[in-house]
This record gives sequence, structure tokens and C-alpha cells, in this order.
Amino acid sequence: ISSKYEIMDDWYVIQEGNFELELLGYEDAKKVDFYILRLESDEGERLIFTDNDYVDGWKYSNDNIGEIIDKQKESSSEASYRPYFVIFAEVTLGDGNIIKTPKLPIYY
Repeated sequence: ISSKYEIMDDWYVIQEGNFELELLGYEDAKKVDFYILRLESDEGERLIFTDNDYVDGWKYSNDNIGEIIDKQKESSSEASYRPYFVIFAEVTLGDGNIIKTPKLPIYY
């Protein structure tokens, strides 16, 4: 996580408005599939986007992951809450093997 954060109760609590995430050590990857798990629903894991272009490295920001944040930002006259979710990636390497990254619990 390239943004300022602190860890509280095993959650990565993002401390600034700009969310950035970078996958390191996968320079030979062909594709990265990002999945999300929304804890307040029973949807299960859901593919949110696929990246198969290493031109800018495997770096992701609010623009890429904004869909998650926007869908979870809800407010009403009575209450509002900050989005929280678990995110992970499946990385397809050059040899065809697939590696799952650790699951990151994010509180934004």
C-alpha cells in the first residue's frame, strides 16, 4: 500500500484521500485479476477488474479501485460509514501459473 495508513485490529486504515496499491515482484506476470469481498454482503468474492498491461507497472489508484470505494460510500440522513472491504489479486505468471496475493482488509 503506497498511501499513508495504519494497522488497527488487522485492518489497513487508509489515512488520506488518495488510495494507492502496488504489486511488487511480479514483473514477469501476464495478467492481474483483482477481486473484492464485501463483508456486509453475502455475495462472495467478485472480480472487479483485470489488468494485462504492464506498461505502468502493477500500480493501482483510486481511478482503478474507485468502483469499490464509490459503491460502498453510502449515507443517509441517519448514518454514514466509511467503506471497508477485503481485496486480493490472482496473478497469472508468464509460465501460466496463477498465484493469489494475500488478502488485504481495507478500511478507507
